[in-house]
Amino acid sequence: REPPSMAAEMVGTLRALLQSDTWTRTTAEKTFSDARQQQPGATVAGLFQALAEPSVEEPVKEQAAVLLRQCLGKLRNEGSTWSQLGAQGQGECRAKLLLLLEAEPSDKVRRKVADIVQSLGNQLIDIEDDERPNNAQAWPELMPKLMTIVVDGSQAVGLRADALWAVKELLSSAWQIMVANTQQTLGVLKACFSAPSEAVRCYAGQLLCELIDQLERKEDRSNFVVLVEDLCGTLKTLAESADNAQVNALLQSLQGTPALADFLKDCFGTHLLPLLSTIAKSHKEEDTQRLALEAMVSLAEGKPKAFAKVPNFIQATLEVCITFLCRLDDDLDSWAAEDDDSAEDEENYTNGKEVIDRLCKCMKANDRLPQIMEMLKPAIAGLFQVGGWKETVAGLAVLSTIVEYIEDEEMVVQMLGAIKAQLKASSPRVRHAAWSALAQFSEDHSETVTSESWAAELLPEFLAGLDDPCERVLS
Repeated sequence: REPPSMAAEMVGTLRALLQSDTWTRTTAEKTFSDARQQQPGATVAGLFQALAEPSVEEPVKEQAAVLLRQCLGKLRNEGSTWSQLGAQGQGECRAKLLLLLEAEPSDKVRRKVADIVQSLGNQLIDIEDDERPNNAQAWPELMPKLMTIVVDGSQAVGLRADALWAVKELLSSAWQIMVANTQQTLGVLKACFSAPSEAVRCYAGQLLCELIDQLERKEDRSNFVVLVEDLCGTLKTLAESADNAQVNALLQSLQGTPALADFLKDCFGTHLLPLLSTIAKSHKEEDTQRLALEAMVSLAEGKPKAFAKVPNFIQATLEVCITFLCRLDDDLDSWAAEDDDSAEDEENYTNGKEVIDRLCKCMKANDRLPQIMEMLKPAIAGLFQVGGWKETVAGLAVLSTIVEYIEDEEMVVQMLGAIKAQLKASSPRVRHAAWSALAQFSEDHSETVTSESWAAELLPEFLAGLDDPCERVLS
């Protein structure tokens, strides 16, 4: 079936925009730009008709959605397309968008429509932080419609997920409405956490975390503590899924702001810590492992004093870091053939060092550094006692990372002794790590390293090192 005649010209332009031929595409771009400027109402109506017409191909509909989002953007700019539609045209746009969202069968097109909905909503809704309205006067149909779709189990899973995603994206403008309707919000999230769809459960978790981020008042946040177990259950099941996209998205939302850290601090040790530690150590995908560790350390940075008191938190975080430091490539020949500047980054190893540094930094700023150092001493000793090259490299990496925070010269000297002992190790990776650590010590404690006694001890080591058979160690 052909599109209605009113939309036929727009559909032709949209198809031309997708052509690979430069002249055809450029001509279509000018045609659309001229139409938008000269006939904004008809242009927007044509885009809506193209989107609503079942016979129009999916890529053409996607293009229509992209252009409609542009037309409905920058509302407050002088001469914007929106401002030229008039009150009646604007009302029709809002109504048509919600109808399109619910009616569109294509997942790709519907997500783009949901994106238009949240974009327009965020531009229209303007609520003061201290206000708690039950609805958005600028678009009163928006939140009720989205919430109705979200909780309707008879709706397609993709539609419910897109509606919930739109609500999440609207939080920056409409969080006050969610708080004003706390019981309804709790009910919606509870229902979503028990939904069979991974996407719906994931968006529910993201929405909860991002809502908490918006709430400055502790009393507002406390109403949502009852959902922490649901959040943890969702994180656990998503981590067990074959696809890590959803768990990664939720872990990113768990990266702590002070508000989220305060919200989670009392239940973190019993609920989230064991779960995040397990994901960081044993998930099959390394990017997911790193995101779990990032959630742990960023929450500590959000509330250092509170998280220093969480039982087992510092120890568990350091254990994950050391696990990361030991995950090194077994192929020493390939490692030796590369140079430091062009070598492929071992991301978990690098991340482990970075997180130890960040943890030390935030705890030192809050007078909790001794607590970390006491936990690291036996861990470092254990790494060297194992004797494997990976554990030794990890131990040296920890020493070079924490040295800038050490003020006790006696401890610095002990650490230097441990490094010196590895400068002639049989493994080139150990020797490389030892020389790198010594360079870091020279930067952070130059007076100790260049003292007469240590200079006498290290000079022979330097002379011997110049004959190292591994080019990468020499460099």
